[in-house]
Amino acid sequence: MGLIQDLLKDITQTGPSNFKRALDVAEKLPSDTTLQSLNSTLEKLIPYLPQLEKVLGDGNIKSLEGLVKKIPDQKTLDRLSKALPMLERIPDKETLNKLLDKAQSLQDFLKTLEGGG
Repeated sequence: MGLIQDLLKDITQTGPSNFKRALDVAEKLPSDTTLQSLNSTLEKLIPYLPQLEKVLGDGNIKSLEGLVKKIPDQKTLDRLSKALPMLERIPDKETLNKLLDKAQSLQDFLKTLEGGG
């Protein structure tokens, strides 16, 4: 018999409560799809391991902890994602400089009016 068959045989011989506990544990195990997805994700991350090792230095976990602390929380990420469409409407630097020049000209004009009146 195989290892799993021996395990199941032992569980069934110990009584129904242990068998039920084993089934509960088995139900909580990840599905094949989840495991395949995890494997695929890990395969994508493997090329980045040298960069991660470089960031960490000689096993310096504090560097990693520092990087993790800089990652925004979910609430902040949600706010940023909602603000993204507004960021696309922000004018470029040249347009902003023109607006600032016009504002300065208007401010100078108002000072002239106040001083002359």
